[in-house]
Amino acid sequence: MSLSVIGVNHHQTVEFREKLAFAAEDIPSALQQLTEDGEISGSVILSTCNRVEIYFYSESPFAYKRVLDLLSIHSNVEHSEIETNTYHYTHEDAIRHLLKVCCGVDSIVLGEPQILEQAKLAYQRAKDSGCAGSILGHIFERTFAIAKRLRTETEISNGSVSTSKAAVDLVRQQLGSLADKRVLIIGAGKIATLAAKYFDHYGVGEMVIVNRTLARAEAVASLFQAKALPLSELKTALHEADIVVSCTSAESFVITREMLAEIFAETCQDRVLVDLAVPRDIDPEVRELPQVQLFDVDVLDNVTDANREQRRLAAKEIEARIEDEVQKCLYHIHSRKIGPVIQSLKIKAEEIRTDTLERNDRQLQGLSKKQRATVDYLTKAIVNKLLHNPIMLLKQQVDMSPDQMQVIQQMFDLEMEADS
Repeated sequence: MSLSVIGVNHHQTVEFREKLAFAAEDIPSALQQLTEDGEISGSVILSTCNRVEIYFYSESPFAYKRVLDLLSIHSNVEHSEIETNTYHYTHEDAIRHLLKVCCGVDSIVLGEPQILEQAKLAYQRAKDSGCAGSILGHIFERTFAIAKRLRTETEISNGSVSTSKAAVDLVRQQLGSLADKRVLIIGAGKIATLAAKYFDHYGVGEMVIVNRTLARAEAVASLFQAKALPLSELKTALHEADIVVSCTSAESFVITREMLAEIFAETCQDRVLVDLAVPRDIDPEVRELPQVQLFDVDVLDNVTDANREQRRLAAKEIEARIEDEVQKCLYHIHSRKIGPVIQSLKIKAEEIRTDTLERNDRQLQGLSKKQRATVDYLTKAIVNKLLHNPIMLLKQQVDMSPDQMQVIQQMFDLEMEADS
C-alpha cells in the first residue's frame, strides 16, 4: 500500500503555513493536476488555519516529487525549503497520522472537534472533483468512523479548555437556557470576541458589546448581530443585563460594589457576573450583594486545568488504541486490494475445472447421476486443495508491490481491473 501525506501543522511557523495554504476555490484544480495522468490515483488536500496537508495514494516512486512540484509552483517556494519544513509520512505512519488528526490528538487544543469536520469537508471536495480514488476514499471513510467512535468512547472532547468557553458553559449551568437572557460583554478584544461567539452559538436572547472605543465595539457587535455601546453607557447596559462578562485591560475596577448596589436599589433582578480580566475588572466585594453570583478567572482556570488534564489522559488512551486501529485499517485495505486477486484466482480455477469436464463429457456419459456428482465433488476438492496454500499466503501479504501483483496475475493468467 502506498499512502503518503506531506504537510505542515501548528509546529511550523504561521508564515510558512500561509505560503503553502490553499484557498478553497483553488483546491479542485490542484487535485485534478495531481491525479490527471493516473500516476496518483487519489488525493485529498486539507488546508486550515493550523495545517496544510496533501494525502495521496500512488504506487509510483515519482509521486512524492509530483506533489512537491505542485506545492512549489502553488506557493512559489523552492523544493528544498518545502522538504526541510514539512513532514512526510508513508504507509502505516500516514494512516496513524490521519487518525491522530481526525481524533483531535494532533491539534493545538486536544480534542477540538472542528478538525474532524474540516477533514470531512476536504474529502468531500476530493470526491466532488473525482479525485479521491477508491482506496484513499476507503481510508478516509474508515478513519472518520474510527475517529467518531474513539471521540465518543473517551473524554477527549469533554469540558471547556478555553477561558471564554468555560465562562459561557458556567453561565449555562447556572441559568439553563439562554434564549430569554440579555448578556453584556465589556471589552472588544480576543477573549471578549470568543465569549460573544459562544454566547451567539448557544442562542442568547440579546447581546450588547461595551467598549471604551466605540468603533471596536461596533466591529465585534457586527459579527453577531449585537448592539454596541460606548463605555460611558455602561451603567444603563448593566441595568438591563442578566449576564455580565468583563474582559478589559483597565487598571482599576470597571464595575464596583457601589455601582451595582445603586442598580439593585431600583431592581431586584439576579445577575451572573464573570470577570475574565487580569487585573480584575469587577470588585470582589460585589459578592456581598445577595442578587449576584460572581465568578473570576481563578475559578475558570481551575475548571480549564482540570479539563485539559482530562483531555490529556483521554489523548493517551486514544493514541494507545490507534495502534490497534492502524493494523485493522491496513488489513481492510489489503483485503480490498488482494480480494479481487483471490476472487479472480478462484474464478479462473473453476473455469478450468468446468471446461475440462465439458471437454471430456463423452468419456463420462456412461456414468450414473450419482457417479457424475462424485466426479464433480472430487474435482472441486482437488481444485480447493491446490488453491488453499496460495490463497493463505496471499492473505498474509500485508503490503504487496505492483510488481508482485503483476507476477501473480501472469503466473495464473488472471484478468483483473486495476484498483485505484
